[in-house]
Amino acid sequence: LRHLAANQNAPLPSEPHSTDDRQDVCFSAILLEFPLLAPNWHEEVKGETPIFKYRLAKDKENADLRVRLESKPAYQSTGEKEDWARFHAFLTALAFMTGVNAWPYRVEYWRAGQKISDRLMAADKLGRTSHAPFSKGLAFNAKTEAVEWNFQEALSRPAAFFEANTPLSREVSEILYLFRMADHRVHADITTIALCVLFENFIRLLFSELDLSGSVPGQNLDSFEQ
Repeated sequence: LRHLAANQNAPLPSEPHSTDDRQDVCFSAILLEFPLLAPNWHEEVKGETPIFKYRLAKDKENADLRVRLESKPAYQSTGEKEDWARFHAFLTALAFMTGVNAWPYRVEYWRAGQKISDRLMAADKLGRTSHAPFSKGLAFNAKTEAVEWNFQEALSRPAAFFEANTPLSREVSEILYLFRMADHRVHADITTIALCVLFENFIRLLFSELDLSGSVPGQNLDSFEQ
């Protein structure tokens, strides 16, 4: 409740206005002290995925992250279950980018201009791994132009993958979650063992789902593992 109260004065997006012919979907969420790999605080990060236009904002480094998703006109929702699956796919992409579980403690959901739900969960420290593909250092170096990197472009790739909601993307999502939890408040030796097993399962999953065995002459799963 303390974190919720602290965000009441934050400029959360306004509630959509209802019209008779609207079929759009909108989500607003707050994530406890979630990292934002952006060059500047106090500036909204705006971008797009195949399904949503999004806005991400936080006031300072240890502030909560505010997320706003608005579906594109081409999105044809089949129902609330699909909407939530698309929303969680975007959060999974955020979790992949940062190595932190993207679990909001408040989620507001609108459909066709009508507010469907407002969920409030207990706010707690989010599980994370030190083995994230992107880091604050990369964002800082991009700001100083030491490296060429764009957060929105980088986020669009995993978002498109997870929004596709395929058997492969769902399996990868689960493995990535286990990766994060295997490195969260766990003894280093246990983390190493768990990560090795998970990585082997991840490689086997890719070879199986993408039919990689035999795609390159003389290469198969066994030779790759060796």
